[in-house]
Amino acid sequence: MATTNAHAAAKTRPYIPRRYDSARTRTRFISDRRALLLEHLHGVATYPQLLLIERVAMLEWEIGRRMAQPDRTEHMSRKVMAMHNHLRLSLVALGFHETPPPPPKPIGQLAREFEASEAATRRRRSRQGAAA
Repeated sequence: MATTNAHAAAKTRPYIPRRYDSARTRTRFISDRRALLLEHLHGVATYPQLLLIERVAMLEWEIGRRMAQPDRTEHMSRKVMAMHNHLRLSLVALGFHETPPPPPKPIGQLAREFEASEAATRRRRSRQGAAA
């Protein structure tokens, strides 16, 4: 018999608090992120990975908390950007890789696409000239 609760739903959608103000919300947020990151590692993590998981969860909390502040100074915005970069690098270290760029198109395909766009441009100009 399956039970449903807020934490079971967190496996499909990460928990995002409406307000970043209570210790209870912070605890729930961090435990949810821990569970999601451990799930990515198939439930087994080494000590350095556990440290990275904690760091990622804390960074994500701090970024969300500071982004929720309506009157951020420029200095605070720069701190948030630095935290985003640190978060990105920590996730890469955990095995979340950035999406690679698409493979380059073969020269023959590029030539066909160029010819098709040139033909379309000529047709459009000839229609515009005939309509004038």
